[in-house]
Amino acid sequence: MKKRNQKKSFPKFYLIYFACLVVAVLAITAALGVVSSRLAEYEAAQPKYVAAEVFAKYFEPTVDYSSLIADAEYNAGGATVAEITELLTQTIAAGDLSYSRGSSSDDAHPTFIVKAGNVKIAAIKLVQTEETTTHGYALYEFESIELYVTSDSEPVDTAPAESETTVTYSVTVHAPEGYSVYIGEIALSDVHIVDYFLKDDGLLPSDVDGVSYCTYRISGLETVGEVTVTDESGNAVELEGDADTLVFTAKTGNNEALADELGEFVTSGVTGYAAYMQKDSSLSKIKKYYDTDSDLYASIEESGKDLWMVKDHDSYEFQEIEIGEFFALNETTVRCHISFNQILYSGTSTPRPDVIDMYVFLHKTDDGYKIYEWCNN
Repeated sequence: MKKRNQKKSFPKFYLIYFACLVVAVLAITAALGVVSSRLAEYEAAQPKYVAAEVFAKYFEPTVDYSSLIADAEYNAGGATVAEITELLTQTIAAGDLSYSRGSSSDDAHPTFIVKAGNVKIAAIKLVQTEETTTHGYALYEFESIELYVTSDSEPVDTAPAESETTVTYSVTVHAPEGYSVYIGEIALSDVHIVDYFLKDDGLLPSDVDGVSYCTYRISGLETVGEVTVTDESGNAVELEGDADTLVFTAKTGNNEALADELGEFVTSGVTGYAAYMQKDSSLSKIKKYYDTDSDLYASIEESGKDLWMVKDHDSYEFQEIEIGEFFALNETTVRCHISFNQILYSGTSTPRPDVIDMYVFLHKTDDGYKIYEWCNN
């Protein structure tokens, strides 16, 4: 008798496997759709799109001078609309128009700077509204536009025509962004800025490329008054310059607000480190001053393994502590300078002095400013 061939059925395992696979693919696809939707919603709420609309209204395809001057805020003294228009026309002719978010703007009040080439023309100011998107992303609206014109403004590099007997001068000053520049009693304004650049002064942490500088230039001066530059605190800073070429460069000064905020913190952190390296303190006591995720802190921990080599002493003190030169390298990084003498005493032996002289770098963390790098002076 012949055996009947039995019909083979598809194994249940594979049925379940492929069913689960289909469900998983559908779930991932749905999740990706949700993520994409959220990302699109977040992107659409960004203030740059409101700024683009404002920029297009006043500056594209051509500058609408009448609407711009009528709507903008500015301080031009007794200048007429025609004079302001002429000033703007000459300044805007210096380069292509563009706009970008200002470095000092915050999330609630974003500001976008309009430039002609490297010269600031205006500031588009937005404000965060009380309304949000479906998933809570903030929305923004146009608040105001400010023109960078003043009663004593003149187009950059525009000097009065010289007669055969008239000699005029051009002065160039490189100064940290945010500092004030004066030629005699003349206060230079944003319309005198012809360039922005990063200056490497040799005193920078590894994650900062340079100090933000502006180049100011004023031409057509019949006489050149004293060139002075002041920092955010209103204090004059040191200048390096050439009286023949009339090109000057300002050094960074001391931000008194930062000094008040961080001076004692840095002093305690660095003197605490010096004491720790002589076995006069512990790592736990100085840990709060440092970013524990930094290479610097790791090296301090590593150095602690070699403290057995430190010579014994009875007591110590710090003398001639000087701290200053606080300067914001950017929105999250601060530099300062500290120096002091560390004196170790051992009975009747001659005191052992050690000079500490360094630049200290701090950056913002979730727990406030912390020391994360330094370099010897």
